[in-house]
Amino acid sequence: FVDMKLSANNLAAGSLGCFLIGMLFASFGALFGAVSGKRGASLGIGSGIAILFYVFYTLTAIVEKFNFIKPINPFQWLIDGNQLIDGFNFVTNAKFLILSILAAIAASWIINRRDIHSS
Repeated sequence: FVDMKLSANNLAAGSLGCFLIGMLFASFGALFGAVSGKRGASLGIGSGIAILFYVFYTLTAIVEKFNFIKPINPFQWLIDGNQLIDGFNFVTNAKFLILSILAAIAASWIINRRDIHSS
């Protein structure tokens, strides 16, 4: 169908990028779940943020008014990294990893400070 030369290294790079963006949104969801204290909020907010950023990513291609969101949009980072074609992109992967770790640490800190007791 498509004459695309895809090496195992580039496939691994693209897969890693997809995994890391998923981890980023999951850690954001965990952070918001820790703040709200509701389990459902964690999944809903994490998914909602991912959908919102994806919608903004698609809109920036046709509506210039939304171009301000490009520098902070993880989908833009992932696509601009072009890891499936160019291979591993350290900067893109580091952004995802660092933000995921920071959100997970913040969520853990908030959960540990929460006063949880059984009645």
